[in-house]
Amino acid sequence: MGALLGFSTSTQAQSDILVGRIGKIQHPHNSGRYEVLDQMTEFRHEIEGITYGQLKELYSYSGNDISLATVEKLEIFLEELLLSRAKHFEALNRGYYEKEHVKKEYEDLIQKAAYKYWSEKRMTPQLFETYSNRYNTEFQASHILITLPPNASPRDTLNAYNSLIEASNLFKNGTPMTELIEQYSTKSNGEPVGGFIQWFSVNTMFRDFEDIVFRMEEGELSPPVRTELGYHLIYVDGKRERKPARQTYHIFKEVSDPSLNRSQFEEIDKAYKELENGKAWSDVVKKFSEDPSSAPLGGNIGWISTGSQFHPSLVNAVLSLDYTPSYSKPIRTAYGYHIFKIDSVLKFENQEQKEQWLYTEFEASDYVPKDPESLRKWIQSETGRKIHNKSISEITQQLFPDFQKEAMVLKEGVAVSELTRDQLQNEDNIDKELLLESFEEAHRELYKYPNRNYFYLIYADTDSLINEAIAFVNEGNSIKQIAETFPQITV
Repeated sequence: MGALLGFSTSTQAQSDILVGRIGKIQHPHNSGRYEVLDQMTEFRHEIEGITYGQLKELYSYSGNDISLATVEKLEIFLEELLLSRAKHFEALNRGYYEKEHVKKEYEDLIQKAAYKYWSEKRMTPQLFETYSNRYNTEFQASHILITLPPNASPRDTLNAYNSLIEASNLFKNGTPMTELIEQYSTKSNGEPVGGFIQWFSVNTMFRDFEDIVFRMEEGELSPPVRTELGYHLIYVDGKRERKPARQTYHIFKEVSDPSLNRSQFEEIDKAYKELENGKAWSDVVKKFSEDPSSAPLGGNIGWISTGSQFHPSLVNAVLSLDYTPSYSKPIRTAYGYHIFKIDSVLKFENQEQKEQWLYTEFEASDYVPKDPESLRKWIQSETGRKIHNKSISEITQQLFPDFQKEAMVLKEGVAVSELTRDQLQNEDNIDKELLLESFEEAHRELYKYPNRNYFYLIYADTDSLINEAIAFVNEGNSIKQIAETFPQITV
């Protein structure tokens, strides 16, 4: 365990020395990590009156893991922080904040930062909450769809609306939805674009449609509603708790032509009888299955759940099966004939595990729009304000104090970076100590106490080395000479 020494440079007496032995405790989970005792809260280091606790906050705010913070790391960060503040005031005094190209660079960066803030801190958490709440529910629905382009004329829009009001009245008077879909829906290749939709859940349908259905109950008919596709009349045929995902295996016989239906059924029936007679599942898969991608894997087609990228007839067939270690009878889907075997059902030990799994699914999905225009529209809907590139930063800072702080840090970073570039180009090598002293002198009014100190932190592995350092300074040597004289000591 090391030892730490704090030397202060006093504004009243440069020869004053403050020695502080700062205790340490070993981290309970990792013998190689240490945390400084909270008693150090009174240890103050910065001209602007920042406490040790605030130093840790700044360390964390800068993207560092505070649980991994050691004294050495905080010492380095402290020096960087002091120099950063000094450079900030140097840039301020030299007028860098008013330079046009600095302003332009800041405006470009803060605009991107504002959009990123909305996406990561506002939209993503809100949409995940919606995703999580909706995940447990499934719907069946029928809908009439009259397609309209986004720029449809008022006349076409009114005609579509009136047609669906007419269809709604007919449905309420007993006309079956199947007939109304055929009569009123727009046709594509002779087939209605509306129709019956098998079980679906969150992120299965396009968002406008999903938002409408999740506000409805089973047996409810919507009024005519507009989405990006046009006008819909939606009826909720069913609503249920979501069926858990199942890891599924199958033996498959394809029916690509109706004329093959009988022969393929006979083949799948043979496979079923071999299983009934005790033949191993893997052997029957190899012998009968016509799915080249799953047959080498024992028939494994992965996890099947609502929204899986299979035809709804297959998904519905799998989710309708009871979970048993056995296998199903032959089942017909849009692909052909299957014998399914459910290997396992997705379960969670607790809610926390489920939330973690859901967030992984959420991140892998397209539920959060990635394009800038969708994000801009989302922000407009949340704020009720017209959003454009020039206003996004100002609005974000007005609404969120934490982003206002982020903007200040960013502005300072741009100005200081420009100052540093100029100094390097002009070989204007800055004297760090002089800059810090200048900074302290210029901002004496910020002190909280009449005598304000900043610290040199000196670290060594043993108390004896610390004692040597104390004696060395007391003999009249400068603090800077400690590192040169004692290589084992860190200043």
